[in-house]
Amino acid sequence: MRDSFILVTALIGRRPELLKDIDRLSKGDLEWLSYSLTSSSTDGNSNRTNRFWMSDAWEVASRYQFNRDLKHHPEYAQILSILSEETAVRKSSKLYTGAMGVARILWGHREAVEDILKREIELEKSLSKDPRMDPVWVAMKREGVAESIELRKGSFQGMTESLRQLFVDLYGGVPESTLQRLLSIEPHVW
Repeated sequence: MRDSFILVTALIGRRPELLKDIDRLSKGDLEWLSYSLTSSSTDGNSNRTNRFWMSDAWEVASRYQFNRDLKHHPEYAQILSILSEETAVRKSSKLYTGAMGVARILWGHREAVEDILKREIELEKSLSKDPRMDPVWVAMKREGVAESIELRKGSFQGMTESLRQLFVDLYGGVPESTLQRLLSIEPHVW
């Protein structure tokens, strides 16, 4: 109930027109409230443009979302364990904001790896159907897949840089070894 109150108060504080719906909002489920808060971006580009970013309400929403995701990804418990080892994180009131950042990056990494594997498998299947294919065509297909993989690796590196910046914003940074431990929670292809 306390979490609902924090989220409702934040939403009403920024959107007074919701005051008329306070009774309905305060009885609303945490999933809807946390989604409403974290999706209230001013320009839709990133968390940092959301007017609730770094607020107590954002932390409550992050805690709710992280714990919901933890049910489906028990390995995410390692995120809290690793982050909690850092003095700067323990001094901060934003443990779950950082944990959600890591979870989203790991999800993005997993999606990138799955996409790469899918492309490689599809290429090999198409090549195995007719082993007499034109070698130039085969080389072009392989090059296209390789370029796609490099593009996904670039997005992987961009996500990692984004996580580094998140840790700077939240905790003043974390050691590179901590970042690497967090990123190794799920296996990566490269």
